[in-house]
Amino acid sequence: MITLENWSVITDHLYAAPELGLLLLNGQCYNHDDLRHYDGKWISTSYIREVNGNAITTSNGTVYHLGKPADEYVAWCKKTGAHVPTEEVPIKIT
Repeated sequence: MITLENWSVITDHLYAAPELGLLLLNGQCYNHDDLRHYDGKWISTSYIREVNGNAITTSNGTVYHLGKPADEYVAWCKKTGAHVPTEEVPIKIT
């Protein structure tokens, strides 16, 4: 089971409104089957295709299980009024 820790949701368009871009995850991966992704390596995933609790499926079919979000991401969510990650609903895609 691939796990992402210290994760955040990012967009593929740095200078566009978040709702206009595709969403990806950024974080430290653990237990990845691709040997290039050693434990603790920071990665950005392909686009988020499906959210099922803390299991996130990306456009290439990889399933990531979310651990703890990055503290900076949680603070940014609170400051901007974005969805604040919880264990029950880590990501809310509208």
